[in-house]
Amino acid sequence: MAYKKLSELTTRGQTWNIKVKVMRLWDSVDSATNELLSLDMILMDEHGDAIHASIWKNLIDNYKTQINESSVYVFNNFKVQESHKNHPVCNDLKITFMYNTKVKQVKESAESFPEYNFDFASIDTLQDRANKDQHLSEIREIELLLLGRHKIKLTLWGQLALYFSEDIIGNQTVVIVTSTTVQEYIGNNTNYGIILLFLFI
Repeated sequence: MAYKKLSELTTRGQTWNIKVKVMRLWDSVDSATNELLSLDMILMDEHGDAIHASIWKNLIDNYKTQINESSVYVFNNFKVQESHKNHPVCNDLKITFMYNTKVKQVKESAESFPEYNFDFASIDTLQDRANKDQHLSEIREIELLLLGRHKIKLTLWGQLALYFSEDIIGNQTVVIVTSTTVQEYIGNNTNYGIILLFLFI
């Protein structure tokens, strides 16, 4: 069976057929009301391209037990639309599940898919995203040193603040941050984000 690459998807039609790995899976919740809004995923194909996918709350019960993180699936009969707000990945399109979307788990090794997908942001990219919520770049603030030797502040909320022990902070740790909102505060860029991975050097 032929599968479309994620890079070949367009907003025309719903009869797409793709084979992807579920890289991340999470509940999107309204922070003000704690209401569940959608079940969201980051999908990646064998070529390393990624896309954001959403299942709205009225359909979550139909699909949640069928989908697991790090597993490989064939999806078809879904809607492709422009991503107007949040961009968890660098892709202007997103997938939305429909009532007739088909989900089939593929019993093959996920090792043929990339393990991670990151688009590292420069200081110029962060400054361009300042005070925009389209890109999702107990409070704790730490200072990060970017590859270009620029320094930037990272603010962590709630349980995320507990991720950083004193040992980690003082151990020349490389931190990969994803799903951040970038804001400018009195001339300084601030990231509000989720820590995904620590690398010790």
